[in-house]
Amino acid sequence: MAKVCDFVDEVSNQCLQWSELKLSWLDELNNLTQAQANEILIQVVGFWLLCWAYKALLIFIDYK
Repeated sequence: MAKVCDFVDEVSNQCLQWSELKLSWLDELNNLTQAQANEILIQVVGFWLLCWAYKALLIFIDYK
């Protein structure tokens, strides 16, 4: 969660009160780094390949 300053003390230029900024899931996706996006993509493709391998194994076992 991102923090946002609500009130600033003009004399000391310090924040007096913070609040949390609620981001939508689209905003959070937009803030992903390239490395984070690559990691998610690798995990999705890896899961898909694992499911495909299990399906192929089940088909192989069924035919024998």
